[in-house]
Amino acid sequence: MLFRSNRPRRRASPDREGERLHLSINILTYRNPGFLDAQLHSLRGQLRPGDEIVVIEDGPCDGTAEVVEAHREHLAIRHVWHEDDGRRLCLARNRSILESRHPLILFLDHDVIFRPRSIERLRRTIRPGWALGLRRVMLDDATTKRIVEDQAHLRPSFWPLLPWRALLGRWKGWRFLLPLRRRDCRGPSNDWRGCATFGFLCHREDLVAVNGFDTRYDGESYAEDWDLFARLRHSGVSFGHPDHLCSVGHLEHGRSDH
Repeated sequence: MLFRSNRPRRRASPDREGERLHLSINILTYRNPGFLDAQLHSLRGQLRPGDEIVVIEDGPCDGTAEVVEAHREHLAIRHVWHEDDGRRLCLARNRSILESRHPLILFLDHDVIFRPRSIERLRRTIRPGWALGLRRVMLDDATTKRIVEDQAHLRPSFWPLLPWRALLGRWKGWRFLLPLRRRDCRGPSNDWRGCATFGFLCHREDLVAVNGFDTRYDGESYAEDWDLFARLRHSGVSFGHPDHLCSVGHLEHGRSDH
């Protein structure tokens, strides 16, 4: 077992526990400091004192350490890396769990950006015994380039127009404005399908109880997510989705050769 916990399992409660808990944001990055820089800019001003960011680098890359250092003045951030030896997402995310110090963990890939005040909304949404899967708006190449080169996502006009651009440009925009699954953390659990660790908020002790990610799935796209979510569901964790104001912008990067 990678993780061990002797704590009894919790039962879901209407108490808004998340509002009082500190947050660890675990960012997985691989050879794209431009995306990471845009993401960290979107997180500035959204964390409470005591929250932390852990950047896990799956293979060292020139530029990533410099990006992390440039944000230290504004964010409580740590940088951890291991050697590039193939696609080892499970190993990297398990290491991020071990590095995390707080009871709430938000898993992110480096290719998503946040609208202002969305982190606080996520903290107010989650409940004991629940996990949250974020929604995303898929961005096109031109918008991604504007974000990386000009920090367009920091302008006040960017976010109000984003869902309409997504609606006109891609069918996935409909899922942003007209979600097909219920979102709130009340009543019966939502299906875990539709969740992914590009943006996934959960309680650390729930991850520890199921022993984190299964490293036997390293190298298999999405399989490691589905396996983790299924084990969490069988352990009693319910799945919800935050409202559209917590939806993230997903930067266009094509297919990765990692």
